[in-house]
Amino acid sequence: TQLHSVPGLSVVSDVLALPILTYVQTYWPNVFMPAFPDAFAADFQRCEALISTCVSHMTPSEKHRFAKSEELSQHRKKWKTQVYSNLRAKECLHALEPSLSSSEVLDAAEEVQWSAEVRRQYWLRVTADIARQLRRIFSPQVFLQQLFG
Repeated sequence: TQLHSVPGLSVVSDVLALPILTYVQTYWPNVFMPAFPDAFAADFQRCEALISTCVSHMTPSEKHRFAKSEELSQHRKKWKTQVYSNLRAKECLHALEPSLSSSEVLDAAEEVQWSAEVRRQYWLRVTADIARQLRRIFSPQVFLQQLFG
């Protein structure tokens, strides 16, 4: 806490956050590519959690300088989030295709696949599939809250 009282000293950003971001960009460039969407989402969330934790330990002036830093800007630009979003959208549509072309009613024979709660809530298979995809899209494993928060 005494180091925080030294004006202009940015210990957390200069000694921890910025060197880590630079290291990741230099030595792990594949982390920014969503070839494996699940791994990409987990890596993105871990990096954002690290940044958030670092920021929570910064002084207000250090937070301001860090937020405007070129290193943070470059780090955030490297993430191929648009490609990730497109891949997830294709996954979702591919999962929905079979049920979108039918009007099947959920029945008791499908108890293994559908819980009793789902069968009570939805009558058509397509409705249940859409609800399941929506839950998946907004799950912590898929949805990147940091992009919208």
